[in-house]
Parts: sequence; C-alpha cells; structure tokens
Amino acid sequence: RAEDLVIYKVIAWRERDREDAEQLLSLWGERIDLTRVRDWVRQFAEVLEVPDRIQEFEALVRRAKGI
Repeated sequence: RAEDLVIYKVIAWRERDREDAEQLLSLWGERIDLTRVRDWVRQFAEVLEVPDRIQEFEALVRRAKGI
C-alpha cells in the first residue's frame, strides 16, 4: 500500500526518500491514511531516537498538500 511505502521512506529519510514520500503524498492525496502513517512515524521516531522526524514529516505533508 502507498501508506507502507511512505512509512518506509520516512524511516530511511535520505534526501531521495523525502522527495519520494512527498510525491507519494501528493499523488495519492486523500487516499493515504495519514492517521496510520503518523502513528508509525511517531513510533519509529521514538525507537530511532529522532524526535524531530515528527515535525519534519508534518512539514513534508504540508508541502505535499500545497499548504
């Protein structure tokens, strides 16, 4: 599913992964279950000890939505 791919991209978080995640969010729009993705991002940010990842992901979501 598109959500899973976004989650994988957010975990890796290289420049290319951030670009890919933003494109997926743009292309799939409302069909992406952002609640599910956000839950996984929070869990991985905690485990990987990268708390800033949550805010970085939210900024990526805003860019993808054109906000």
